Amino acid sequence: MAYFTNCLATPITLTLALVATIASAEPPFTHAGRVVEVGKNSPVSADVKAWAGTRRTGDREACPVYGESALDSTVSSESDGSFRLKVIREKRTYTITYCKAGYYPRTDRDISNHKTGTPIVPLPANVFPRSYNKEVYDEAVKGKVIAAINDLVYLKSIDPRRFDELLAEVETQTYKRNVKFTGQLMDVLQQWER
Repeated sequence: MAYFTNCLATPITLTLALVATIASAEPPFTHAGRVVEVGKNSPVSADVKAWAGTRRTGDREACPVYGESALDSTVSSESDGSFRLKVIREKRTYTITYCKAGYYPRTDRDISNHKTGTPIVPLPANVFPRSYNKEVYDEAVKGKVIAAINDLVYLKSIDPRRFDELLAEVETQTYKRNVKFTGQLMDVLQQWER
């Protein structure tokens, strides 16, 4: 009887261990994005990579690198510039690079990875061709600055206390890169509201 119980126990134990391993290996979070050319809003088929690191470690083929290997990589669609990236759940934030010959490479850091399906911000990611139009560039810079300030002033008006807490949290996340901006940003927002 003991022999029979031991023979039966081993496969059951192995099966339970396998089920536990599979259950703990949760799938990565998936995020959608889009790449377009600034000024034209036309799709760009670019190499898009998700990186675990936030510090630039070098370049490969004129594209910034943020570690030994990317968490995921894809090429955005020629028809609409769309793409999807998969990022392991353990990473709370990640870095994205967008690269295509004839365009300036783009890097976006500290992208949120808190749940699957969250769109990649900015949406779309705008990239500039190497031979860009000065007026388009000027308008892009001015428009982005004004839009960012307006968005932040609006968000602060909803819950000022929580807004301040979240800014402090973001500053803490970026502290390892010695990025301090809360005081100056608050001054800009207060002046903007006047």
